[in-house]
Amino acid sequence: MYKVGFIGVGNIGEALLSGIISSKWALPHEIVVTTKSSARAQIIASTYGVDVALSNISLAISSDIIVIATKPNIYPSIIEEIYTALDMSKVLISITPSFTLETLQKMTNKRTNIIRTMPNTPSKVGKGMTGITASPKIRPELLDKVISLFDSVGKTTLVKEEQMAVVGTLSGSNPAFIEYFIKVMVEYGIGQGLSESEARLLVLETFKGTVMLVETSELSYDGLIDQVCSKGGSTIKGIESLHQNGVADLLTNALEETTKKFKKMEK
Repeated sequence: MYKVGFIGVGNIGEALLSGIISSKWALPHEIVVTTKSSARAQIIASTYGVDVALSNISLAISSDIIVIATKPNIYPSIIEEIYTALDMSKVLISITPSFTLETLQKMTNKRTNIIRTMPNTPSKVGKGMTGITASPKIRPELLDKVISLFDSVGKTTLVKEEQMAVVGTLSGSNPAFIEYFIKVMVEYGIGQGLSESEARLLVLETFKGTVMLVETSELSYDGLIDQVCSKGGSTIKGIESLHQNGVADLLTNALEETTKKFKKMEK
């Protein structure tokens, strides 16, 4: 038996695959995958050393944990394909916001254990953040096994299902927002005469250092901001510009629109 099988290896699927191998949660020979194309399968197999199953059903039969890492529109057909292999000894993991636990249970006729997760792309470098929700009836040892999988590629939080939409916003989508801000700042530095490598180093190291500072400081967010903002100085001028241009409202609106979309997808 394989420890885990991935049906589909897209961006998130590959991030998880890479992360669990790097963390040694599973060795390459303990992982099996299927992909949409044979060319993609060859790339994944040669890159990570994992096994490639001949079909989704054979993967499901031979895997303890089955991760469906495909586009949500083909979830129903995949579940139909692997239906006979599902039983209560296995765990089926969904990484899409498009289906609730109830919907997934209906698709599988409650034949197996189902856990919804919301991982993100930093899982690839062991710094992922994953929201997890499951039925209260699931056996604790199975839930613990899934939590340990995602803990191996970062950190996890167990949440109520109704919180999954905002979890999707603050972890699933948030890397794109952060990368957007990094892009703008690096491009500004280049525009001011720095080389790309110089601007990138300044911005990335400052992001990393600031995260560590926030994690370890007992000050409030405003207190930390005030530490940088000398009265009459340059930083406070920039903060005032952010306030005047309503950046907090713009960001809040972006987060709200993302959460609304997640909720709509669930329905």
